[in-house]
Amino acid sequence: MRRCCRNVRHGGSWGLGVQGRSREGDALRRFRRDQSGTTAIEYALIAGLIFLALTTALSAYGDTAGSLYNNLSTRFLAALK
Repeated sequence: MRRCCRNVRHGGSWGLGVQGRSREGDALRRFRRDQSGTTAIEYALIAGLIFLALTTALSAYGDTAGSLYNNLSTRFLAALK
């Protein structure tokens, strides 16, 4: 048996370790415990929610603002005549 990173023993054929677990199983367990990318994913989700809220608010405001500016331009053009 040989030791590599984090005192994990690897050896034997077909990638089986001491307890008969595969290297893929060990890698999957390490992946589930690893939390280095968790913060980036949380920030991406927060940014997505902010974008969704802004899009919803601007679409609701856009209809109101559009009618306001149409009314102002009609009055302005009528005042110029």
